Amino acid sequence: MLDEIDLDLLGQCAQNPGQSLKNAIAPLLKCRRVRTLYDRMKALEAQGFIVIDRSQKKHTQVRITEKGKAAIIGRADPAPQKEADLL
Repeated sequence: MLDEIDLDLLGQCAQNPGQSLKNAIAPLLKCRRVRTLYDRMKALEAQGFIVIDRSQKKHTQVRITEKGKAAIIGRADPAPQKEADLL
C-alpha cells in the first residue's frame, strides 16, 4: 500500500522523467531524512513503480513505469460508484 510520501516520490518522477535520484528526493527533504527517502525509492523500484538507472556512477537517473503512473492515476481518480449504490 502506497502512502503519501510514496505518491509524492512517484509524482516527482512523473514530472521530470530521467532526472537524477538526488533531484527526485530533494523536495521531500524537509519532512524526511535522505537515507529514508533513498530507501523508499529502492522499495518503489523493487515493487516495479520506478526504474533507477545506475549505469552512470554519479548521475543515477529515475524514471517512472506504467505501473507507477497507474498508481498515481488510481489514487487521484478513485473507482466510480456502482449504479446500484447511487439509487
